[in-house]
Amino acid sequence: MAFVGPSPIGTRLESVLHKIIAQLEQAKNNASDYEKIKPINIIVLTNSSPSDNVAKAIRLAARKLNQGLHHPNAVGIQFVQVGNDSYVEKALKKLCEDPSFVSYSPHTQSTFFEILM
Repeated sequence: MAFVGPSPIGTRLESVLHKIIAQLEQAKNNASDYEKIKPINIIVLTNSSPSDNVAKAIRLAARKLNQGLHHPNAVGIQFVQVGNDSYVEKALKKLCEDPSFVSYSPHTQSTFFEILM
């Protein structure tokens, strides 16, 4: 099955980040609960460019994490391109203009499967 066209990556990422931040916020007043929460690394695998504003979703989450005084390593996000679509590559590289919150790792489909095995 192959998906074609842009994906709502920002919307989905915002939803996932909201849940993570809510968990951190709920636990931050109880040290034993808070220390049980491990850092999370979100890996976004995509073969299509975003249909929405991914950077805005990340900036909003970063602002909430900073306001909540959470550890800077509480959440990490990586984007992995599956395939070799130049539009996807261009969109993901654009996110890398702010390297403080995004890393970029291009992989072909064959490389991707080698990583998982």
